[in-house]
Amino acid sequence: MGASLDREVKRILKEAGCSFFRHGNGSHEIWQNPCGNRFTVSYDIRNLRTVNSILKEAGIEVSAREALAKKDSKKRPLVCHCANGSSSALLQASL
Repeated sequence: MGASLDREVKRILKEAGCSFFRHGNGSHEIWQNPCGNRFTVSYDIRNLRTVNSILKEAGIEVSAREALAKKDSKKRPLVCHCANGSSSALLQASL
């Protein structure tokens, strides 16, 4: 198995304006996006499929590979989209 990706995922979520809400059951945390929608994040994320699922639940429209890439020369804004279609947070993040 690969290395745990949870720290990187949490960094991406924070850069997109999401925040920790509370501890969940077992090995999960409940997070909240700027629109108020809540979603779960595991303590031990090991594959890109899970990362994609978390980003989708958070309303962040970027692939896991793109979000986890560490390219200092390229900047792409991370946007959280609400269920009603509006964009609530637009932040510059170095990916």
